[in-house]
Amino acid sequence: ELKPDAERGGLSRQRVLEAALSVIDREGLGGLSMRRLGMELGVDPMAVYRHVDGKEAVLDGVAELLWEELPVSDEVEGDWKEGLRAFARSIRGLFYKHAQAAPLLVQRPVLPRAALEKAFSHMEALQEAGFDKQQTTEILRALISFSNGFGLAELTCLGVLGMEEWRQQSEREMLLSVAQALPSGTPAHLADVAIALWAECNPDVCFESGLDLILKG
Repeated sequence: ELKPDAERGGLSRQRVLEAALSVIDREGLGGLSMRRLGMELGVDPMAVYRHVDGKEAVLDGVAELLWEELPVSDEVEGDWKEGLRAFARSIRGLFYKHAQAAPLLVQRPVLPRAALEKAFSHMEALQEAGFDKQQTTEILRALISFSNGFGLAELTCLGVLGMEEWRQQSEREMLLSVAQALPSGTPAHLADVAIALWAECNPDVCFESGLDLILKG
């Protein structure tokens, strides 16, 4: 049922993007269309075009929303390492909270203001700690790339089971899952590689270890 009040001006770009994120969270990226978005908002799909240019613009906007969800760490003005650690954890956390939408963080060719503002706050903290501009950008680039990549890898490698289900598996179940993912006839030494990379590391421990490597230089 269409909502007349929405047609008269209750819609906004923010409402459209929030509705799109809700659809993606429930139905995946493939479930989003301008028609589906209109249904979610209770308006004619053409009304949505008054606020966004089309589906590609909606996806860019959803990526923007995800960056806006990241908190500004209270640690930024204190311990720069803890501030960066909290920033990295919050990026990875988006891949758990919005498993269907979070890949947009690395798929969309946009640099939202929210992303730049949060990066800027950490750049200032790093420079105040004595790092020069080049070092600062290298640290942040590595940290953001690692956090996004780790979250995406968790979704990609564990997506069939789901990340929470994977974390709850026993060691035997993990080994079996890895074995089932390997091609028939995989040599033993390559099977050992797969086990070491995917079955013998708690994702949380691996993530924190990676952060330590980056922050210790």
